[in-house]
Amino acid sequence: DVRSQRAMAEGGGRVDRTVHKLVTCRAPTDGRGLDPDVLREVKRFARASEANVDAVFKALMAELNRQSAAVRHNAVHVCDELWARSARFRAQMAEALPTFIDRTVTFAKPPQPPKAAALLKRRAARAVAAWGATHGEHLPQVAHAERYLRGLLGERMPSAEDHGDEPADNDPRAEARRRATARVVRARYASLPAELDSEEPDLLRLLGVARECVALLVPRLEDEAAPGAEGGGAPGADLPRATERGESWGGSPPADGG
Repeated sequence: DVRSQRAMAEGGGRVDRTVHKLVTCRAPTDGRGLDPDVLREVKRFARASEANVDAVFKALMAELNRQSAAVRHNAVHVCDELWARSARFRAQMAEALPTFIDRTVTFAKPPQPPKAAALLKRRAARAVAAWGATHGEHLPQVAHAERYLRGLLGERMPSAEDHGDEPADNDPRAEARRRATARVVRARYASLPAELDSEEPDLLRLLGVARECVALLVPRLEDEAAPGAEGGGAPGADLPRATERGESWGGSPPADGG
């Protein structure tokens, strides 16, 4: 490992080759993710110095320019890993976000194949959402990029907590599921009038019961509020009016002449 780190530090070509090996050794659809040993090697190299971070960042941006959507997807994964670990990497990526988004989401020239490109778009948008949630307050470029993608993608914009890689676009299976769901919803909507007609007698009966309950309660409330009703009247009406007889509340009349 030490020899490998030294060799990477001595030549940019070795950094490029190691990063390329990392992003090409797995496909995003095979469920295995990146090679953990190669990823660990890249992380250790980047941790050694800011110059190393710059070299890795440059290599990753070059991989994001390849025509393979799977390679770009894996490069986004590596960027996400380094974003959480390096302030230098975050600063570099914040400045390069327009290029990052162009190569991973908006696609001046879409990578191939389309299914992997859809996975790439979702993965990159989710990464930007996560970066905005953690560092958008201190990095305005990230907050601006997140707002831009939310306006561009609308409801298809994944959240920072969304870890599903099911593509929202260009997936025949997803389109088939949407069509099936739409058929179920339309059938359910069409059946509502008949269901309401069949339930109308029960609804009218319940409404009649509710009216009877209200009719029983409202007169009682009015009787309680009426003047002169039992238990009603003004407060204190039954109290003895001692003061009218010249008596004090103590029970003894005042002495003549004070």
